[in-house]
Amino acid sequence: MEDRPSSPGQYGIALLYADLGRYDEAAVCAEAALSISRRDGLEFHEATALNTIGMVRLGQGRRAEAARHHADALEISGRLGHRATEAEALLGLAAVALADDDLAEALDLGHRARELAGRLRQRIVECRAVLLLAEASRQAGQTDDAERFTSEATTIKSGTGYRTPVLAKHR
Repeated sequence: MEDRPSSPGQYGIALLYADLGRYDEAAVCAEAALSISRRDGLEFHEATALNTIGMVRLGQGRRAEAARHHADALEISGRLGHRATEAEALLGLAAVALADDDLAEALDLGHRARELAGRLRQRIVECRAVLLLAEASRQAGQTDDAERFTSEATTIKSGTGYRTPVLAKHR
């Protein structure tokens, strides 16, 4: 039996590199995950790999590419009915909108991601969406909303084991 790399293994490594700010290495792994997923006909993993590439491209400042990858992931996950991956894609698109200073779009997409993740009990995605809403609100000058979202993120985060330096930034 041939020992081949797996798509989940590759995008998992990509996420680790991205967390370290090593976006070039993350891109190589995320692209490998996409290639493996397509080779093996695993559309679910393809959508996840596309979300990972989108996140990496955003970290590299390549916002148009990031948006395209997240939009492709949204289309695939919607077609497959995989709502958790859909929530991640919405969150990715919200992050791109925030980076583009399109605060209205960031807030709309962030609310959609939060609502979907909340219904699915995907607490980490929900927490990340609420943190994005806090940042978009802060940038829009809506300090009361920003503080409320930060407080909500703290509540959601408790018990998940999720750690993020972004949360500390809003305290």
